[in-house]
Amino acid sequence: MYKKIVIFGRPGSGKSTFCSKLAKKMGLPLFHLDKIYFAKDWTKRDNQAYLDDLHAIVQQDEWIIDGNCLRSLDVRWQQADLVIHFNFPFYLCLWRLIKRLWAKDCTIDDRAPGCYEAVRWDLVTYTWRWNWRVKDLIPELQKHYPHVPYLTVKSSKEVTQLFKTIE
Repeated sequence: MYKKIVIFGRPGSGKSTFCSKLAKKMGLPLFHLDKIYFAKDWTKRDNQAYLDDLHAIVQQDEWIIDGNCLRSLDVRWQQADLVIHFNFPFYLCLWRLIKRLWAKDCTIDDRAPGCYEAVRWDLVTYTWRWNWRVKDLIPELQKHYPHVPYLTVKSSKEVTQLFKTIE
C-alpha cells in the first residue's frame, strides 16, 4: 500500500478532486500546497516558511500532497512512494478553470483563506505552458529517484481506472 503520494499537474486537471476522494478511500492525511504556498489573496508566502512547512509534512509517515510548486517537486518526489502526474489537455483544463467559477465543489478545502476562485491571465499562461515547464524536470526527477513509481494520467477514464486499482 502506498503511504506517501505526490499528485501534481495542470491546473484544472482534477487533482484536488481526485486527492480528496483518494484520501478518504485510503485513510491518508491530505495536504494541498495552495494552502501552504499562498497567504491571503493569492500572495506568495515567504519561501523559507513555505519550505519549512513542506519539509515538516514530507517527514511524516503518511500523506497525500496535492499541488504544483515545481521548484519544490524534488522535495516531495524524493520522499514519495508514488508520484502521479495529471496531464490533461489544455483546452479541457481551461474549461474546468472557468467552470469552477460557478460550480466549485465546496467540500474541497484546497485554498488558503481569501484565495477565491479566479481565472487570472497568469494562471491561463501557466496552464498553457505546463508541458514546456515540466518537459525536462520530470525525466530528471525520474533519473534521480528511479525507485519511485511514476504514473501519468491524461483522461478521466484513466483517472477512474487508477482510482479503482490504487491501494
